[in-house]
This record gives sequence, C-alpha cells and structure tokens, in this order.
Amino acid sequence: MSKTKRIDNQDLPSSSFLWVGDVENISTWNLPVYFAGNREKTLNHIKNAAHRFSEMKRIPESELPAVWLLLQGAAIGNGIHLDPAMPERAKTAEQIAAEAAKLREEELAEKSAAAVADLAEERRQQIMQADIEEVESELWRQRAKEQLAELTA
Repeated sequence: MSKTKRIDNQDLPSSSFLWVGDVENISTWNLPVYFAGNREKTLNHIKNAAHRFSEMKRIPESELPAVWLLLQGAAIGNGIHLDPAMPERAKTAEQIAAEAAKLREEELAEKSAAAVADLAEERRQQIMQADIEEVESELWRQRAKEQLAELTA
C-alpha cells in the first residue's frame, strides 16, 4: 500500500502535493493542492499555497520556480486567477543571473570610469613631471652658461 499523509482530515497520496522531497518521507511532502472528491478543500488549499508561497522554507530555492509553475497550473485548472508574477523567492535562475549581470555591468562601468580617471590623473602628473624636468634642465643650462660667462670674463 502506498503512503499517505493526513491533511485536513483526509489521507492524501504524494501526487496531491506540489512538492515531494522524498516519496518515502511524508514530512517532506508540502503544499497539498488536490483533495479527491472535495473541490472546496482543493480550492482553499490552492489559494492558501499561493498566499504562503513566499514563506515556504522546506522547499529548496532551486526548486521554487518549478513548484510555482505547478501551483499556477493547479490554480488555472481550478478556475483561480493568480498574479502571473512569481513571488521574489520563486524567481528563475535566469532572472537572478540577469539581475546579477546587470549589477556586475554597473559595477564594471563604475570601476572603468574610476580607472580612466586614475589613468588620466597619472598621465597629467607624468606630463607635469616632464614639464618640471624640462624647466629644471633649462635652468641648469642657463646657470651653466652664466657660470661659463663669469669664468671667461
């Protein structure tokens, strides 16, 4: 005989749950959304699952997008309208990666701007140093000419 989990005074098989972590361990079965022969319980549990979805702690983060899609399917199949936007915790890995890439691009743009500014400042200082060396060299030449003129006079 297959295992069942008692929810709301009804024994449910694993197929009645949106998330089954381990078929053999009923404590890993979460979000019951199908109560055979009881549409009212089914509707209430779908609505409750949608409402509590962001609070689910027992479902791995990586599985949340798939579980959200199952919940949307259960809702649509039972005539319940859910906001199609996924809760923050159910964002897909692609969405998270896109947001991270955008942040990295912004950080890189800021770092690039800072690096360009640093290079410009370094180049300005090199030019100033070259100008100073040129002026010093000219002063030494001028001083040497003056000393030579004093010696030969």
